[in-house]
Amino acid sequence: MKHLLRYILVLKKLLKFFHKLFDKHDHHRCEVTGSLRRKKKDVRDIDIVVKKNENKKIKVENLKDVDIKVLEIVSKYNEVKKRINNYEFLLKSGISIHMIPETSKQFNYTLWHSTGPKPHVKLIKNMYKEKGKKIDMENTVEGEIYEKIGLKHLQPEKRWEIV
Repeated sequence: MKHLLRYILVLKKLLKFFHKLFDKHDHHRCEVTGSLRRKKKDVRDIDIVVKKNENKKIKVENLKDVDIKVLEIVSKYNEVKKRINNYEFLLKSGISIHMIPETSKQFNYTLWHSTGPKPHVKLIKNMYKEKGKKIDMENTVEGEIYEKIGLKHLQPEKRWEIV
């Protein structure tokens, strides 16, 4: 439990930093995903999905623009010790953060998919396949992913229940 609390404290500090830098005009949204979102006791890293809300004046959103902004913001965070790879950073605390930039249209699907756990995601995808359906990756909310195959929405911390 101590381990999880350490991650939560780091996460709160990190999100406060992001929200301060993603000003009102940028319209970015950050959501915790992965094992932290599932409220696991054993957390290895912090996964965050970031999207730029669609600007009503600009119809097309470019993922590359989201990428550039996310990397720019993370590089300004003074707790970053080093960059591990394109979207993963090691903090001075020893905790790694994994940034997942996404477009507005696929944000909810990516949030669901990256929350996992992997066996759960695989099971749901197989259920879709068995029913001859495909998961709508654009403009869908998590609850719809389950409802379209006759299941009730599962909160992230309960997703191990059907694996």
